[in-house]
Amino acid sequence: WIELLISRLNVLLRNACPDVVSWIREQSTLAARFLVVRSSQVELGDLQALATGLLSCFLVLGRILPLDVLRPQHIQPNDWERLFLESHPQVDTIQQDNLPGEYVQIVRAALLRASIYSLEEVRSACLLATSRMH
Repeated sequence: WIELLISRLNVLLRNACPDVVSWIREQSTLAARFLVVRSSQVELGDLQALATGLLSCFLVLGRILPLDVLRPQHIQPNDWERLFLESHPQVDTIQQDNLPGEYVQIVRAALLRASIYSLEEVRSACLLATSRMH
């Protein structure tokens, strides 16, 4: 799923940032392997959502998408940032670059089209990945 999502995303972004996309692919794949080895509870139905969530998390860590775009509506911003950081212990803070709104819209739309999910489904997938990485 990760390879499929990354390939779609790269096409939709017109190969705009190949180094970052390559890093996101590598990190998402490593995290997925870690989760599959660590957990016997990964079900086939969860794999697409988990891959989408991991990809989304690494879009944030790669500073391509702001964390708040992926925040489930029922979670407060400070709680979401804390949960996200706890699931990525190698990161102390989330770098919040002031990305142009148009850029964020393009990346968000590409993520939704690549995953074939709604924004709420992507947010749920990100929450799933974040909770599994804990």
